[in-house]
Amino acid sequence: MARYITEAQVRQLVDMRVALATVERVFAELGTGAAENVPRQRLYLPRGTMHHMMAACRACR
Repeated sequence: MARYITEAQVRQLVDMRVALATVERVFAELGTGAAENVPRQRLYLPRGTMHHMMAACRACR
């Protein structure tokens, strides 16, 4: 089941320092090939568009 949260909820749930450190770590993992970033895909529907975004990091746990 998908859970939708607002930008305000994200700001309450995620510490910016932790988020930036995680982004730096994952970009380093991308550089070594330990992580993958799949380009966003769009599914055009009669009543809107669905953006499908995913990534994986083998070393990130």
